[in-house]
Amino acid sequence: KGAYLKHITQTSMARVDLRGKGSRQMHHEKDADLAMHLDISSRNKAHVEHAENLCKDLVASVKEEYDKYKSVAPPSGPPMGSNFHGGPRPMHMGGGGMGGGMGGG
Repeated sequence: KGAYLKHITQTSMARVDLRGKGSRQMHHEKDADLAMHLDISSRNKAHVEHAENLCKDLVASVKEEYDKYKSVAPPSGPPMGSNFHGGPRPMHMGGGGMGGGMGGG
């Protein structure tokens, strides 16, 4: 499980799993053929609601970072001779991100 999902699980006390196509879910598991989504579960409705809010913040932050990346990324790939590795970019969360502004009541 990724660090952000672990943080959400620990903070909200609800179980949060990444499911669907593109996740590390096995192809024979339930919902494996659905679009990628976050599965939140708990016996406590308040825990689910807290986890849902944290997940929405995470998705919004990821979308914002991706939009920034798209706006500066070369349209047809890296230039010849560049050292672009094509791996994941580090995600920097400011303001309302996981770095301390969240988790209050």
